[in-house]
Amino acid sequence: MLFGKRSTIGLDIGSGYLKAVQLKDTKNGYELELFDMLPLPPELIVDGSIIDALRLVDALKELSRKAHIKTNHSNNALHGCVE
Repeated sequence: MLFGKRSTIGLDIGSGYLKAVQLKDTKNGYELELFDMLPLPPELIVDGSIIDALRLVDALKELSRKAHIKTNHSNNALHGCVE
């Protein structure tokens, strides 16, 4: 690969937790590099709808810092309950 190994970041936005994984693409498949999660306040996402988008963005930034997610070249995947 021209730019080295690629990492894929998976993000799950649930009503109770934000979860993040980082996978490294290796010659034998994918390898889990990290997993972390952050609890969300119960009023932030209700019935699959984001009630306070700014607080969600702050929580995403906090999870990224807490989990030490760092990539130069990444393929990002997003899965969540938001509509």
